[in-house]
Formats: sequence, C-alpha cells, structure tokens
Amino acid sequence: MSLLHTRTFNTTAHWVLAWCAQYTRDLPEEVAAARRDELASDLHEHALWADEAGWSAGRLRRDIVRRLVTGSIHDVTWRAHQLGRSALADPRHGKTVRTAQRITSWMLALGVTLTVLGGYTYARIIRAIIIDDLRVPPLMAMLVGVLAVLSLVGTALTARRRTRIVGAVALAPPTLLLGYVAVESLSLISATGVQIAFWADHLTATAGSLGLLAAGVGISSLLGLVAAAIWWWPPTTSMPATEAGAES
Repeated sequence: MSLLHTRTFNTTAHWVLAWCAQYTRDLPEEVAAARRDELASDLHEHALWADEAGWSAGRLRRDIVRRLVTGSIHDVTWRAHQLGRSALADPRHGKTVRTAQRITSWMLALGVTLTVLGGYTYARIIRAIIIDDLRVPPLMAMLVGVLAVLSLVGTALTARRRTRIVGAVALAPPTLLLGYVAVESLSLISATGVQIAFWADHLTATAGSLGLLAAGVGISSLLGLVAAAIWWWPPTTSMPATEAGAES
C-alpha cells in the first residue's frame, strides 16, 4: 500500500495542517490558504519520496514530526513577518488583529486564574472535610467545585475561535461568583485566610471588606467578559476579507 493512503501518514499530515491553521489564524484568508496548499503539496511530495525510498509509515511519521518541531520557530517568524506586511498594507487590519489578540489573551488569563483559584479552594475544602477540621456547608463545597469545572471548561473553549462565545458564557458564573465564594470559604477553613480577612477589615474599618472587594472585582471582570463576548459575536453582515481573517 502506498504511504499516501496509510492512516499513519494521514494522521501526521493532519497534525501538520492543524499547526498551520493555528499560526495562520489571524492572517488574510488568501495568505493562509496559500500556506496550507504549500504544506499539503510538500507533505504529498515527502510521502512519494519516502515510498520510492522504501520507508515504513512509522519512519515517515518520525521524519515529518521532526520537521514539524524543528520548523516551528521558522513558522512563528514567518507569521510575524506576514502580520507586519498585513499591517503595512492595511493598518485597520493590523489594528484589528492586535485588538483581537489582546482580548483573547485577557480571556485566557482570566480563565486560567479562575481555574487555579477554584481548584485550590476546592482542594482546601476537601482537605478540611477529610480531617474534620471544620464543618463545611455541603452547598458551598458543591458550588466551588461546579465553578472550578466551569472555569476549566470555559478556558478550554476560549482557546478556539469557533467556541469562544460558548467559553465566555461558561466563564460568566465563575467570574461573578468564584472570587467572593473563595474568600468566604478560605476565611472559614484557612488560618492564613482568617488573618488576611482580619487585616483587610482592620485597614478599611469595614466588616467583610475582602469579600466586598472580591465581589467588586467579579462584577468588573464580568463586564469585561461581556464586552469580549460582544467583540467575538459572529457578524450578521458580510465583512471585508481582512477583518474576517483578523477574527479567525
């Protein structure tokens, strides 16, 4: 059987083209399509050459993966060069790309922060339950666990353009609630949390000031998340090719 028709080659080629889709996602469609076609042709020729040389499918896969890894730096450099060319040719496109990248980075940073906070808080609650250090309300433990899972799922969905809106929806409850719930939970089960809450109340002369601060940050972050979701909302009318490429 020709190497072109083996599952090993097709799977490896899919990896290469998926990587290509990642580093060409903010480029004009014609540039991205040309890069994909170039890689597809190169993979085809590589497989034909390996067939003639008598290579096995496994050896061909290893060679393609080696080229993928060693060429990744060149791919990133090529992407930066193409983004610079696009910005010079169409400043509006370049500005749109930079804005899209900043919004995506902020959403991912928010998701990762919420996931870490939720995971840490849930772990501390479970530890307190196991050692019977303090009676933790079951509802609080369940709420923290659900919010942590939503944070993880929302972060994963945010990483892909097509599911970014769904990711924003999944991140909304943790964004609004997790900070406040985590502060209240840790102030019950952690000596350090109790001390920090005491200092915050003493400095502000307000009872529960740390929880109020967490709630305020949550509301502000939720407004930012809504703005990000509006930015990524699919357009209802056709847009120029440069803008469509920037939001890919």
